[in-house]
Amino acid sequence: MIRASDMIDAYRGGRLLYCWTLVDGHPRCVCAPLDVAGATHADLARHLALNAAARALATAAEAYEAAAFLSGAPCPTATLPIGQDGDPVPNPAYAAWANAGALVAGASQELLSLVATRAGTLPVDGLGAPVGAFVFDPPDPPAFAPGTETADWDGTAWTVRPVTADEASAWAALMAVKYPRRMSASDLVVRLLTPAEWMAIVADAHPTAGGPALGNLLVGAGTQYVDLDSARTAGQLQDWVDRGLITADRMAWILTGMPPAA
Repeated sequence: MIRASDMIDAYRGGRLLYCWTLVDGHPRCVCAPLDVAGATHADLARHLALNAAARALATAAEAYEAAAFLSGAPCPTATLPIGQDGDPVPNPAYAAWANAGALVAGASQELLSLVATRAGTLPVDGLGAPVGAFVFDPPDPPAFAPGTETADWDGTAWTVRPVTADEASAWAALMAVKYPRRMSASDLVVRLLTPAEWMAIVADAHPTAGGPALGNLLVGAGTQYVDLDSARTAGQLQDWVDRGLITADRMAWILTGMPPAA
């Protein structure tokens, strides 16, 4: 059985992003994963928010199920005579039992529906179809700034908030996959240059023969990959800016490895 702790976002070295949902109350991936390299920032951020919403519900259901099991046990004694000179001390088992009972008593109707759906204990209608089954189908999150903001689903509405440190780190890891610091010349052309810019560079470099390979232009003959941290790369980009082949903004995008929005 898939548990909430199994609902990771990225896999295959961060190249693919799971799209989690809940089916009959249980975590499932019904849709194909997102290709991190090809997805837009907005799509990545939207699916991360949806994943977090599904994961939060699965976590809450698991906590309720564990609490219901614990609170159904006989009530432990509130104290234990194991203090100095046999004085009674609070019993941790009683505190856990009481906390479990409070969690069960305070469960929302939505959570109770989710738990009953997971357990298959819903009432059925005359045709044998379950009544009141939980369905995970939130609307798309509102627009927010990917990487610095995300959105939480409370069952009725989305709330946009700043990302946590962990969420910021996870986003940075995805961006490192989407915009690697070292990439092939062809990948740089596809990801970080427009067709018009590339054609201008080729024509300017060698107008009759079609121009040398981008890798050669950037980092020297015989080098297969472009190193975005290389001083040679920065120098070549600045030369292109000076000659009007690319903009200063484009140079900044390339050197950071990613545009400010995609």
